[in-house]
Amino acid sequence: MPTILVTGATGHQGGALINALLSSPSASTLRIFALTRNSSSPASTSLASRNVTLVRGDTAVSSASIFAEVNKLTNGVPLDAVFLVTALTPQKPFGSKAPTEEEQALPFIDAAASAGVKHLVFTSVERGASADTDPTSVPHFASKFRIEQHLKRRCGETGGRMTWTILRPTFFMDMLTDDFTGRTFAALWGGLGRKPLQWIASSDIGVFAARAVLEPGKYGGKSIGMAGDELTLEEGRKVFREVFGREMNVGYAVTGKLVKTMVSDVGTMFEWLGKEGFKADVKWCNEQGAMTFKEWLLKESAFRDKK
Repeated sequence: MPTILVTGATGHQGGALINALLSSPSASTLRIFALTRNSSSPASTSLASRNVTLVRGDTAVSSASIFAEVNKLTNGVPLDAVFLVTALTPQKPFGSKAPTEEEQALPFIDAAASAGVKHLVFTSVERGASADTDPTSVPHFASKFRIEQHLKRRCGETGGRMTWTILRPTFFMDMLTDDFTGRTFAALWGGLGRKPLQWIASSDIGVFAARAVLEPGKYGGKSIGMAGDELTLEEGRKVFREVFGREMNVGYAVTGKLVKTMVSDVGTMFEWLGKEGFKADVKWCNEQGAMTFKEWLLKESAFRDKK
């Protein structure tokens, strides 16, 4: 029975992976472990009700203890696969700060290698045509680049006993919601003008991740950019009108500019997107089943409730 540990199990990406695994033809043969900080939360108890085994732990605290707990549950048999997603943690007030993505990921990768994990799938970020060699000027892109490099190096040090797959999603379609946050993302999108932006549905990230954890022989040693569509804001608004017969609400341009000014990482990211931009192979991703923006609007978006 293949064993899989999913971090971020109650979040967008980890949750999408669990959904994909439980919907796969091999679902009945899988043993899925979901890492959660709070095993009594509604999201966690919902996972437990779906025959997913909860593992209480936090990558920001102790990765070694996570694998020690899993080791008890598997009777010492190493995990077949692990899915790793890191949380972007902003600066906290009063000078303290939450662990960075690297502080979360690097010890986790080391602990996974020491625990004998066979395959580790890391969800990173798409960084353009030179993603394998260029960290870019965007701070959180560069952080993920360094995690990728550490993962590859650590797998090499195991002599191939642990293999890797890197997933590189573009912007999440799920960020587009009919509230202040979603409208602000749309305003930031509009700030790119005629430069199209690539998008992927988080559910499709789960589908790609499921393939990677279930077929390490096919996806091991590969980095995969993921995008289901590539659109300017005006093109996106046109699709929205075609689907719902009404306008998509977009925040004020000044709001987007204010966010880019106040949050330097966001400002740097959109400057990079305007000059370089994501370079995922949209056509290939569509052939693998990734949804276009129109398909996502029709099948999954929250906008459907207001049609």
